[in-house]
Amino acid sequence: MQPVMAPADVRTRGDDVLEVRWTGPDGRPRTARIARLIDDWDYVGRWWAREVRRHYRLLEADDGRWLEAYREDGRWWVSRANG
Repeated sequence: MQPVMAPADVRTRGDDVLEVRWTGPDGRPRTARIARLIDDWDYVGRWWAREVRRHYRLLEADDGRWLEAYREDGRWWVSRANG
């Protein structure tokens, strides 16, 4: 997987992620329809002078791509993806 670090629009049903949209490093829009949750975990740490709390999800899209997304302060981000 390659680093992305892009804001994302995420469609959910309850706690399930259904679809993720973001802009790739090349400026092209990306969409992933999620087939399954592979793993999820919480991260709590410090970034410079502030505390950071993130909930990460490792997801598999219906076309086989994997992506890592997290939610922080109510906003979603794609941190890594392949394809």
